[in-house]
Amino acid sequence: MASLLGPVYPLAANPNVIFYVLLLFVALAAVFASLRLFGLFVRQRGELPPGPRPLPVIGSLLQIRQARRESSHAALSSLARYGEMATLRVGSSTWVMLNSNRVVQEIIAKRAALTSERPYLSVASGLAPIKQDIAEEKASPSFVADVLLEDPRFSNNEDEAMYLATSIVAAGSDNVRMTMNVFVMAAMCNPTVIQRARNEIDDVCGQDAERLPCLDDTSRLPYISAIVKEGLRWWPTVPVTPQHRLTQDLDFEGYRFLAGTDFVVN
Repeated sequence: MASLLGPVYPLAANPNVIFYVLLLFVALAAVFASLRLFGLFVRQRGELPPGPRPLPVIGSLLQIRQARRESSHAALSSLARYGEMATLRVGSSTWVMLNSNRVVQEIIAKRAALTSERPYLSVASGLAPIKQDIAEEKASPSFVADVLLEDPRFSNNEDEAMYLATSIVAAGSDNVRMTMNVFVMAAMCNPTVIQRARNEIDDVCGQDAERLPCLDDTSRLPYISAIVKEGLRWWPTVPVTPQHRLTQDLDFEGYRFLAGTDFVVN
C-alpha cells in the first residue's frame, strides 16, 4: 500500500517511532529515579523545623535577597510564624533560623562545642603579603602580624587567622559607622530627646565637659544607656549573624539536625 508521500509502514516497524518511544521511556525512567533520589536526599537532611516552601534549585535565595533590601526587616520577622525555629534552603545549604532567645541559648551557647564552626571561606591568600613582609622584617606592627601570625598562643590555621582579622576590621569599622549614622539621623528628628541626653551628661561630667563619660558612669546615665539600646534595637546594622555550622549530628526537641547544617540567629 502506498500514498502520495511514499510507502506506509506499520507503526511498530517505523525505526523513527521506535527511537522516540525508547527515548520517552528513558526520560520517564530518569525522572522517576530523580524523584526517588530527591526523596532520599530530603530524608537524609534530617527532621527539620517548618519553613517557607523553597523554590527548585535556588531554595529561599529570593526571600533572603528581599530581606536584605527591606529596611523594616519584615521578611525576617515573618519567620516567627513558623515557631522558634524556621528552615530555609539556600542552594545546597540548609539554614535554620533561630527566632527566640531560648533556642539561641540552647543551641549556640550551651552547645557551642558543636555549633561554633564557621562556613569555610577561602581567604588565607590575603595573608601571603603579610607573611612575606614578616620574613623580610618589613611588616608594620599590627594585630595580624604580631598576634595571629607570630604569637605562639594562637594555634589556629591561616584561614581562621584571616577570617578573624577581617571580622575585626568589619566589626570595628563598618558596624560602628553604620550605627553612628543611624543615631545621627534619629537625633536630628528628635531634638528634645537629645537635649535630655545632653542634660544627663552635663550632670555627670560637668557643664563645660570637664571630662568624657566612661563605663563607670553607666549606672548614672540610664537615659543615655536607653538611647544606645533603642538605637541598636530599632535599626540593627546586622539583623542576622553569620552562620554557625554544626560539626556533628544533633538531636534537639524532636528535630534531627545533620552535620553541616547552618544556624543563624534571627
